[in-house]
Amino acid sequence: MGQSDNSFLEKMQRAGGQTPPENPGPSAPPQPGRRGKRLVSSWQSPETVRALKILAAQEETTVQALQTEALNLLFQDRGLPPVF
Repeated sequence: MGQSDNSFLEKMQRAGGQTPPENPGPSAPPQPGRRGKRLVSSWQSPETVRALKILAAQEETTVQALQTEALNLLFQDRGLPPVF
């Protein structure tokens, strides 16, 4: 660690803060539904996010299910196999 790192840690210790572990590793194993999957995200306007949440509630489904449906429609339009 460099001088600035030591200085920061010393200040944290003097202030009563705890220093982070050297290698915290994963906090918990991934949920079964997430195993083998990767996160895909995009930045959307607040209005778009609100509309998506409302649609999910109206259809008694999840935002993730609607996103999967949208990806499947996109892939179908491009002649690609669907996602699951």
